[in-house]
Amino acid sequence: MMIRTFSIAATALCVTLTCVAAGRASDLPPDSVPGALNPNVTQSNLATTVCVPNWTATVRPPASYTNKLKAQQMREFGMTEKLSDREEDHRVPLACGGNPTSPQNLYPELWVGRYGAHAKDKVEAEEHRRLCRGEITLAQCQAIFLGDWTKEYDRLYGTQPVQASAH
Repeated sequence: MMIRTFSIAATALCVTLTCVAAGRASDLPPDSVPGALNPNVTQSNLATTVCVPNWTATVRPPASYTNKLKAQQMREFGMTEKLSDREEDHRVPLACGGNPTSPQNLYPELWVGRYGAHAKDKVEAEEHRRLCRGEITLAQCQAIFLGDWTKEYDRLYGTQPVQASAH
């Protein structure tokens, strides 16, 4: 498929350039993993889905699924790090109505770095809090992650370094 071939080629180019030269803060171009939404989460049912404490645990896919997908995607994207250097992360977080199992919503994200998984986790937690307090809509929350979430990180935290935690 032409779109997929372009996406993989763009990913290889971006990984080679670390994407900073291409103007991206992440090491994965957004078109390679466009994001996918959970059709079971809507604005009208937030109180019984994503805003229920620990709700994401009820929809999170098993590690056996995500680890297999992570290894496959790392090969496809030409990533050479150890599997443990990356987290198979949801582009649109589960807590913001992201699809739990779609490969279009999962990607191997570096744990460390200014915009690694630890940084994204901080943004996810803050946007989830704002969503459940009614400060933003579900669509606004999802749009942050369907776009370049690093802009929201910079808005919230500026140049504050991310404290690494065990993963």
